[in-house]
Amino acid sequence: MVDTKKGRSEELQRYLHNYWTAPSVFGTLEPFVAEFAADPTLGGYNIAKSSYQTRPDVFNLAYLAKEVGISEDEVEKRLKKMIDEHTIMLVQNPNTYIMGWSIYYWVVKLREGATPEQKEEVLDHIQNQDETCTAMVGKGDFDFFGGNHIGILDNLINEIIKPIEAFPQVESVRICPVARYLREEKVAQWRAPKGTTREFFMSDEEIARLPKVQSYWDETDVKIFCALNKKRPVEDFFDFSVLAEISGLKAEELQKKMKSYVEELPIMIPLITPNWRRLGLTKHYFFVRLYRGMPTENKFAIADALAKNPVWETLWQFTQASYDIVLSAYNEINDIDKLRKEIRAIPGVEEIREMDVYRATRRWTCRLDEEAGYWENCVMTNDIGYDSADPIEKKLYPPGEYHLKEDGE
Repeated sequence: MVDTKKGRSEELQRYLHNYWTAPSVFGTLEPFVAEFAADPTLGGYNIAKSSYQTRPDVFNLAYLAKEVGISEDEVEKRLKKMIDEHTIMLVQNPNTYIMGWSIYYWVVKLREGATPEQKEEVLDHIQNQDETCTAMVGKGDFDFFGGNHIGILDNLINEIIKPIEAFPQVESVRICPVARYLREEKVAQWRAPKGTTREFFMSDEEIARLPKVQSYWDETDVKIFCALNKKRPVEDFFDFSVLAEISGLKAEELQKKMKSYVEELPIMIPLITPNWRRLGLTKHYFFVRLYRGMPTENKFAIADALAKNPVWETLWQFTQASYDIVLSAYNEINDIDKLRKEIRAIPGVEEIREMDVYRATRRWTCRLDEEAGYWENCVMTNDIGYDSADPIEKKLYPPGEYHLKEDGE
């Protein structure tokens, strides 16, 4: 029975007020998304995404130069090298929850004795599914970790999960609905603790170690990478005069829209992701199960406490899943044993499963298999099962296929 007394109701739900958008797993299309969905430039982001490969000056070079302490020419030169060597990629995380999508991740375990060839067979299937947003390959308690932004759970089960389960070498597929998207690529996301959204987290130890464990970035490059992701006004992120020059649109209008999408409405977070595979890094994932009898508020508190640690690269909270929280950190620049002990010391932790990820095949719908010439190629679908979509929806949201090399980098 629901307690209708105001004080009690506020007490029961008080933890929900700590977040910009209340946590849930279901996607609900919000009215203020309409302008964003109808804007082909996404406030200039799409212009930057399609041109930064040859025009690094779409980023605010003056801001970066001041932040890093080098000249604008040197910043641009180093940015171009990082882009040409595919060690960074410009992406944007949309707030899928208020755009009518939910985020469902899934973990795949192969049967004992599965051969490398059989693993490759499943990998090829997952990599070639255009509807899959993200997919990673690893070893340990699980072999694959992937996800879809999707509006209909039934489509996920029938179009994604069942075909994977059909492989005889697959032992199990577990669905992990994302209730709270706290951190990705070290940037705090929509359901991070209040006031931290868009903050970039990287410890001093990680910053010091990163130049020493790979051969692409030196100390200055690492500073540029950190400066690129630092939370700041959108006018310090992009150079809107350059975006205007490229597109022929007005800089003030692009900036106004971007400011609305990023700073005023919870719609979009632009960020720079590292190509950790090219850098020679691997990621260690912890899948944490908490006691079933633990109140939701306590589970939120645990995730919030974990979010204070800057070493976590990924931090999400699941709901109605076999595991409650997933976290990842880079093997090469973090003490994984220490992190494991810290997780085990948390009251209420029942079980931890672990996985080392050594490759990502897709990220934000972008293909990452650069050895096959597909770096950053992207096919964006509005949902799985498009052929059976409503005719009106087809007209409003036609499928779009983007090939950067053909359409102009």
